Amino acid sequence: MGWADKKIKEYSLGQKATRLEKLMLEHANPVNLVASILAWIVLVYGLWTNDLAFVAVAFVLGLIGHVYCWFSQ
Repeated sequence: MGWADKKIKEYSLGQKATRLEKLMLEHANPVNLVASILAWIVLVYGLWTNDLAFVAVAFVLGLIGHVYCWFSQ
């Protein structure tokens, strides 16, 4: 059982999460993790080629991962 699983169990028992813990649990979500990794790859490529379209796509990918986590809770 990892840190995220232990924390989720504690929260189900009534303990409140701090802002940092909420942020860390959000990044522990596999969908957000994959979207963030893809966003970083696209961002680096977009900056390397000086193409703002790729930078915009990277921003949207990162946002999709966060929005998924916000609405899945």
